[in-house]
Amino acid sequence: MSSTLVRAHPGHEYHVEGTISTTRAPHFAVEDAKGNVTDFILVPGTEVFLNKSRAAATDIAAGVKTEVDGVENQRGLIEAKKVRLIR
Repeated sequence: MSSTLVRAHPGHEYHVEGTISTTRAPHFAVEDAKGNVTDFILVPGTEVFLNKSRAAATDIAAGVKTEVDGVENQRGLIEAKKVRLIR
Protein backbone atom coordinates (compact mmCIF):
# COMPACT_ATOMS: atom_id res chain seq x y z
CA MET A 1 0.00 0.00 0.00
CA SER A 2 1.42 3.38 -0.92
CA SER A 3 0.26 6.94 -0.59
CA THR A 4 -1.15 8.72 -3.59
CA LEU A 5 1.45 11.21 -4.77
CA VAL A 6 -0.52 12.71 -7.61
CA ARG A 7 0.78 16.22 -8.03
CA ALA A 8 -1.97 18.03 -9.80
CA HIS A 9 -1.62 21.72 -9.08
CA PRO A 10 -2.47 24.17 -6.33
CA GLY A 11 -6.22 24.56 -6.18
CA HIS A 12 -6.93 21.05 -7.51
CA GLU A 13 -9.99 19.67 -5.70
CA TYR A 14 -10.28 16.13 -4.31
CA HIS A 15 -13.22 13.99 -3.23
CA VAL A 16 -12.21 10.69 -1.63
CA GLU A 17 -14.47 8.00 -0.18
CA GLY A 18 -13.04 5.18 1.88
CA THR A 19 -11.76 4.23 5.30
CA ILE A 20 -9.34 6.20 7.45
CA SER A 21 -6.16 4.13 7.49
CA THR A 22 -3.85 6.24 9.67
CA THR A 23 -3.97 9.36 11.79
CA ARG A 24 -1.20 11.52 13.16
CA ALA A 25 -2.52 14.99 13.92
CA PRO A 26 -2.88 17.12 11.92
CA HIS A 27 -2.53 14.50 9.16
CA PHE A 28 -4.72 11.53 8.27
CA ALA A 29 -4.90 9.11 5.36
CA VAL A 30 -7.90 7.59 3.57
CA GLU A 31 -7.80 4.29 1.68
CA ASP A 32 -10.38 3.94 -1.07
CA ALA A 33 -12.01 0.73 -2.36
CA LYS A 34 -9.19 0.22 -4.90
CA GLY A 35 -6.49 0.41 -2.22
CA ASN A 36 -5.31 3.91 -3.14
CA VAL A 37 -4.27 5.99 -0.13
CA THR A 38 -4.66 9.77 -0.10
CA ASP A 39 -3.07 11.91 2.62
CA PHE A 40 -4.89 14.94 4.02
CA ILE A 41 -4.02 17.66 6.50
CA LEU A 42 -6.48 19.36 8.86
CA VAL A 43 -6.44 23.14 8.70
CA PRO A 44 -8.30 25.88 10.53
CA GLY A 45 -11.78 25.88 9.05
CA THR A 46 -11.91 22.14 8.29
CA GLU A 47 -15.50 21.04 8.93
CA VAL A 48 -15.94 17.63 10.56
CA PHE A 49 -19.27 15.79 10.69
CA LEU A 50 -20.24 12.49 12.27
CA ASN A 51 -23.45 11.00 10.86
CA LYS A 52 -24.54 14.46 9.63
CA SER A 53 -23.93 16.19 13.00
CA ARG A 54 -21.00 18.47 13.80
CA ALA A 55 -18.06 16.61 15.28
CA ALA A 56 -14.51 17.29 16.45
CA ALA A 57 -11.22 16.51 14.75
CA THR A 58 -10.59 14.04 17.58
CA ASP A 59 -13.40 11.89 16.11
CA ILE A 60 -11.19 11.17 13.09
CA ALA A 61 -9.85 7.69 13.81
CA ALA A 62 -8.42 4.71 11.94
CA GLY A 63 -11.06 2.28 10.74
CA VAL A 64 -13.84 4.85 10.38
CA LYS A 65 -15.60 5.13 6.99
CA THR A 66 -15.39 8.63 5.56
CA GLU A 67 -15.87 11.01 2.65
CA VAL A 68 -13.39 13.87 2.40
CA ASP A 69 -13.40 16.97 0.21
CA GLY A 70 -10.09 18.80 -0.03
CA VAL A 71 -7.95 21.12 -2.09
CA GLU A 72 -4.24 21.08 -2.85
CA ASN A 73 -2.29 23.99 -1.38
CA GLN A 74 0.86 25.73 -2.65
CA ARG A 75 3.10 23.21 -0.81
CA GLY A 76 1.44 20.23 -2.51
CA LEU A 77 -0.47 19.12 0.60
CA ILE A 78 -4.16 18.31 0.37
CA GLU A 79 -6.07 20.41 2.90
CA ALA A 80 -9.25 18.77 4.16
CA LYS A 81 -12.15 21.19 3.80
CA LYS A 82 -14.99 18.84 4.79
CA VAL A 83 -14.71 15.44 6.51
CA ARG A 84 -17.85 13.28 6.81
CA LEU A 85 -17.42 10.37 9.21
CA ILE A 86 -19.86 7.45 8.99
CA ARG A 87 -20.34 5.10 11.94
